[in-house]
Amino acid sequence: METSLIDAQLYLSQIDLMMEGLDEAKQLVIKGDLSAATEWLGAHLRGRVRTFRPMVWRNIEPEDSLKKAALALEGKVALLNAPLTDIGRPINWLLRADADPEWTQRLAAQEWLAPLVHAYEQTGDDRYASRWIEIVEDFLDRHDYGCEALDFTPSRPMVFADGIAGANGEGFYRLPDGHRSRHGAWTAPVCARRAQSWLLGLSRIGGSTLIDTRRLFRILSSIAGEHAQILVNNPHEESPSDFAIGAAALLEIAIMLPEFGSANAAFAVAIERLGHATRRHMFADGSDVEQSLENNAELVALIKGILEILGDAPRSRRTPLQDAARRRIRFLAYAATPLRQMARIGHTWHTDLEPLFREWTDFFELEDVRFIATSGKEGSEPPASSAAMPFGGYFAMRSDWEKDAHFLLFKASDFGAGIMHEDCLSLCVTAGGRDLLVDSGHYSLNERTDRDRLMNEYAVSSHAHNTILVDGVGQCRRGMREAGGAPDLRAAEASPLQNRYLRGQFFEYAEGEYADGFGPGGSIQARHQRRVLWLRGRGWIVIDALRVKGEHDHSLVWHMGPDFLEKDIASSEEFMSVWTESPGQNLALHFLSGAPVRIDLFRGQESPPRGWCFRSYGERVPKTDVHVTWRGEENQIIATYIQPYGPESRLAGPVHASLGTEGDILGFQIDFEDGITFEGRAAIGTKTVGVMGLSGQAEMVVAARLKDEPTCVGLFGADRFPLGKRATSGDIEARFRPGGEWEPRDFDAMYALGGGPASPLDAIKVQ
Repeated sequence: METSLIDAQLYLSQIDLMMEGLDEAKQLVIKGDLSAATEWLGAHLRGRVRTFRPMVWRNIEPEDSLKKAALALEGKVALLNAPLTDIGRPINWLLRADADPEWTQRLAAQEWLAPLVHAYEQTGDDRYASRWIEIVEDFLDRHDYGCEALDFTPSRPMVFADGIAGANGEGFYRLPDGHRSRHGAWTAPVCARRAQSWLLGLSRIGGSTLIDTRRLFRILSSIAGEHAQILVNNPHEESPSDFAIGAAALLEIAIMLPEFGSANAAFAVAIERLGHATRRHMFADGSDVEQSLENNAELVALIKGILEILGDAPRSRRTPLQDAARRRIRFLAYAATPLRQMARIGHTWHTDLEPLFREWTDFFELEDVRFIATSGKEGSEPPASSAAMPFGGYFAMRSDWEKDAHFLLFKASDFGAGIMHEDCLSLCVTAGGRDLLVDSGHYSLNERTDRDRLMNEYAVSSHAHNTILVDGVGQCRRGMREAGGAPDLRAAEASPLQNRYLRGQFFEYAEGEYADGFGPGGSIQARHQRRVLWLRGRGWIVIDALRVKGEHDHSLVWHMGPDFLEKDIASSEEFMSVWTESPGQNLALHFLSGAPVRIDLFRGQESPPRGWCFRSYGERVPKTDVHVTWRGEENQIIATYIQPYGPESRLAGPVHASLGTEGDILGFQIDFEDGITFEGRAAIGTKTVGVMGLSGQAEMVVAARLKDEPTCVGLFGADRFPLGKRATSGDIEARFRPGGEWEPRDFDAMYALGGGPASPLDAIKVQ
């Protein structure tokens, strides 16, 4: 039998000839003219792919695209910030697998082919199309599904594989020691990206005479065949971002290639998984169980692309995706820094959100987000500048929507999925157009080199976040999850976390607790409560309380923004402060403790890693990590006054702190040059606390006075606390009136996305 006839039979066997519009091909097959049927179908599919606009299509600078395409013609690519690399001809698909399997995996994903496609469309030069075809065929010839270069897991029927952890027919790289890597060219996330890359190329090159019918069918058969098979069999739900990417790729395959017999099954699986992803992984406030802002943003791009290719699909298909995208965009908008950038939470590098906000607000018609993206120049003003995202445990305190606004993002989250960091109760601060306190970010996905392994261990640990260590070790949720001790994550069934988030005329307040222990296996049983109180326009007081048995070393960790140079940062154990002196916006940290502390500054330390910030994949820059350490027995309480200050303002001072005789009440006083004084008492639990002549049972009381005249007071967790002529309970803010009377009022619940105890936004509340 001739090869062309074998090919025709193979390709035709994958086509649903009963599909509407394929009658002519069907009649040719009935007549036995398989060659003519194949050519007819080839022409039909060329017409389809030419009119398709895949999800991965993005506007790219023409000059940049042509430069990258010219390098690809020479066999050179640059991936993941690595140097320009010659990949060989034929291509070495295992290049760098021993050094960085993630780089090799990105090579196999072939998203780097996009500049060749753009260059061909811009110039019409056949060299770009020919090179694209050459690379794809090289992969199919030499690195195809089942190739001996990879370690493939057995492919099991889904009736037996469903619910069983582990790979199902995926292909992984082999490590030098003979074990299987976690990376591979034929894993579901890589197949998803490669299939989308090939669909992009075919949408521009598929109509060219350079791709004959046999070549076209070969590529399409791989996409609708083994690529779709791996995506169906390997959902990767343990990583919500990979789960969504796989579902989106399946949907794109189904919509672009409906003639293939696998298309309807791929569509059904994709739609079910996308709904599952938005129900199980996304909270009502738009946050996500994955706790990685960059991955959270990628879902919006996926949904936008899906809605574009769904076109006039029934509203029931589109509406849930639109609602999910709007929830996620609003969450990202409130969690974004005033510079319109993502805080480096979880698997996140420094990402500029402003162009994305502009693109998304046009597509999803979000006028409140347009207002945020343009600093109020366009759109409709949101209900509030501060917001709680109480399901995911995020709290954003913001003075206004300008780029020089004062902003704090507090993360009081529960267990997470995917690449989860040990960062519960961490926070970031931006003010005056500068990042003052930062999350360190994530270094790389490579575990093969000592540097990558050490840096990644640092990046995910509590050492790299603004939180607390006990006896030199941090939180332990990752280990609990790996040991099967994490709770089942079902976002749709979640309730708001039991944290207070309050907004008043003088104060804003949020709290959170971490109670899963410290060190391997949570061997150190300690509960960490953090309370964040914003003194409007004058910085934040962060109160940390630890409930712990026995004597321990405790370290409070703060990470200064990487823009501060080593010479800009000063510290004093006598004054218990760290501060910066540099042009522009500065920061002071005043430590309020009843016991002496040791202050250590780490910057660019290799082993153990300390003092690094990761701005992009594999890129590290030094920053200063501040460790404030003391030794204490039993329960502990300490506070940090975070004071942003500009060129025309001065440091607060003096700052005083005292500890009650039982060690469970912290007193503090902060004086300002303009005559304002804040005085407070914070307790572990409910105690008798008093300031400025007020005394009663409460968890915390903070009052302000101008010179000797009281102005306002905030009571938190009060229990029949005497205030003027009445006793008050709960959370109360009061103004002092002339004549010696206090005028109390309840705090408002901070504006909350997704509803909950605060004012709900019905348009995005899950029904």
